[in-house]
Amino acid sequence: MPRVTAALLEKAADLDIKYQDLNSDGIIDVDDQRMIGNSNPRVGYGLTANVRYKAFELFLLAHGQAGQNSIFNDPYYWVYGNRKYSEVVEGRWTPSTAASATYPRLSATSNTNNFINSTFWLHDNNWFRLQTAQLTYTLQAMNFAGLDEARFFLRGNNLLKVSKIKDKTDLNIGSAPQTRAISLGLSLMF
Repeated sequence: MPRVTAALLEKAADLDIKYQDLNSDGIIDVDDQRMIGNSNPRVGYGLTANVRYKAFELFLLAHGQAGQNSIFNDPYYWVYGNRKYSEVVEGRWTPSTAASATYPRLSATSNTNNFINSTFWLHDNNWFRLQTAQLTYTLQAMNFAGLDEARFFLRGNNLLKVSKIKDKTDLNIGSAPQTRAISLGLSLMF
């Protein structure tokens, strides 16, 4: 482990998140803040399909969005001093990870510079989700004990999500986890 010197601490401060002087007054302060990202999606879309072939039927329901951004600024991502840290800080800046760091340096004191809403914490939140898929097989004209039809089905919910930040958006800290459900069923018509 390298020895921490004043020069090394100064270099670490140079590797914190940097901000632009947007109003060109030579000082970076609240006057250099501007709106970033889109909190609402610009496009929402859906897809339904119902395909039948002989006794088989396939139903699909999917939806998605594009043009929304998310800022990950809750305590899971923003850590201060001696708070409990999540695994996101494993990519933190250190002298040995300076070339590959994915997270700002950690500090034993409050380092508010690295924890201000900025494009560093902003991510595109575009996604596509296959919400429901159901395959059904129908037996018709059975004439067995007053039974006219029997339908067997296999249904899946929340089967697939395509997103560059799926690991972040599907992480539910302090609430119920994302679930996937598979069910098998039988429907009888008399």
